[in-house]
Amino acid sequence: MAGMMDTLDHWQPDTKEQLVEGSVGLGQLMLFNTPESKFEKLPYRDSESGLMIVGDARIDNRKELLDALDIEIHDQEPVTDSRLILEAYKKFGARCTDLLVGAFAFGIYDPAKGQLFLARDHMGFRPLFYFENNDLFLFATEIKGIKVHPAPRLTVDELFVADALS
Repeated sequence: MAGMMDTLDHWQPDTKEQLVEGSVGLGQLMLFNTPESKFEKLPYRDSESGLMIVGDARIDNRKELLDALDIEIHDQEPVTDSRLILEAYKKFGARCTDLLVGAFAFGIYDPAKGQLFLARDHMGFRPLFYFENNDLFLFATEIKGIKVHPAPRLTVDELFVADALS
């Protein structure tokens, strides 16, 4: 994971953190680009549910989500975008993305179920790349984070390129 994070550390993030539990590792290079983002601590583990979240998100329908999730706003501790996403996931599961408006790519790991949920915004403003084989699953918001790992042998999918160009 360190190699992936070092490769992505080309834009001088405000913070750089990682969370490792057994064979699962989440890393975050954070850029403070909204008022709420200054309060983000990612990757984050929810003490109540054990869920872990990492992501790049700007949620634009904050008021509607706060109301739908019955979350009160406190001036001393703003509700971060990742907390909104995590609370929406806890309440609505994978359907949480139906409620999110904004630019986002995130991963939520549930250690109790051994499941990873990945999502990105409907317009694809935030990219999300992944690699999977029998022994390994990698994801990142930049392809170079995947390419630095020795396992993926990346090739061009000529059928996909032809499809996209036609």
